[in-house]
Amino acid sequence: MKTAGVKAPLTEGKSSQNTDDYKLMYTIPTLPGSSGSPVLDEKGRLVSVNFAGISYTQNFNYGIQPGKIRAFLKKCDISI
Repeated sequence: MKTAGVKAPLTEGKSSQNTDDYKLMYTIPTLPGSSGSPVLDEKGRLVSVNFAGISYTQNFNYGIQPGKIRAFLKKCDISI
């Protein structure tokens, strides 16, 4: 597959905690504008979708688990 020359960086991190039923906290550095980026496991499976970070550090960020996103879309009658 050809791209426009943009390469996505791969960064290793650890899932540090499930903060509630929806959010997953992990230690992967992200930058502003990374919301919506996938967080993948070592096999390339989607673990969460990045949505927020702690402003005073890059190393603690939050994602939403894919099952929760699917449930929300289904509840809103949005098919994917």
